[in-house]
Amino acid sequence: MADYSAPALRGSGSLNDYSFVSGETYTFTLLRPPNNSSETRLSGSGAFTYETVRNTKGFYDQGAPKYASGTHANPVNLHSLISSSESGYGNYIFSYVLYGVTSSFEWTANQNVPVGSVYFRCVGDYEMKVLPESTGVSPTPTPTKTISVTPSITPSSTPSISISPSITPSITPSISISNTPSPSITITPSITPTVTPSISSGQTRSNFLTTQESKVSDACNSLTTATSYYLNNFWSSVTIGDKVFTDSGQTQPLNGGGLYYGYRNTSAAQPVGVVQIESNGTISYIQSC
Repeated sequence: MADYSAPALRGSGSLNDYSFVSGETYTFTLLRPPNNSSETRLSGSGAFTYETVRNTKGFYDQGAPKYASGTHANPVNLHSLISSSESGYGNYIFSYVLYGVTSSFEWTANQNVPVGSVYFRCVGDYEMKVLPESTGVSPTPTPTKTISVTPSITPSSTPSISISPSITPSITPSISISNTPSPSITITPSITPTVTPSISSGQTRSNFLTTQESKVSDACNSLTTATSYYLNNFWSSVTIGDKVFTDSGQTQPLNGGGLYYGYRNTSAAQPVGVVQIESNGTISYIQSC
């Protein structure tokens, strides 16, 4: 069983400790932290994201492996799956909104996913267990080799027979499994993260967007306006599930209407990427220009 603690899943998240095998079905179980005053767990809601590792510019190269491609089934205590099929983006990332004490879903991988190639992230201090665990495709043992030697007979003397024994190599795969213990967490039932827009190491939470467009290409070819919008993440690290606000205090979500907006990360007005923003301000699709 692969265990991921709540601290490991916060922020940028945790890379996968085990690989996934194509065609295998895995059960992801997410649990709210324990209530220290009783044997129950805290209630509340949050979000889970499975995201393929991006390139150094924060995007996916053409031909990048589609590590999020797979089949979803048997959701428990989950709102709708957040993913996008346009341009195949849903093959790289997907998210779920969680509620209740325990949430779970099954996922069958469409291709092998190596160790350290996807991030797991949670909002809401959830712990996660993944079953069954896997270390990848089992090694193929070397076939058994049998050496046969014909006896050598010398006339006028006692026949001399030399036979080499049959050699059967044996391969025993060595598997090392490490479990990370879940730390004890003390937390109040109501969790309200406070996000303060700021500038750190050249990254910013405020940005300028283009006007809304119904096509990605139109948003890429538009120029950004002079109106500031605010993200609950750095724009250089924007991801599906982030939210866009119209105020710096991040209390008024932008009603994006499910349309596309170009965004920039330099002083130039030409967009570097496009996001699809839903009516509740949630980003459901991202593509570079």
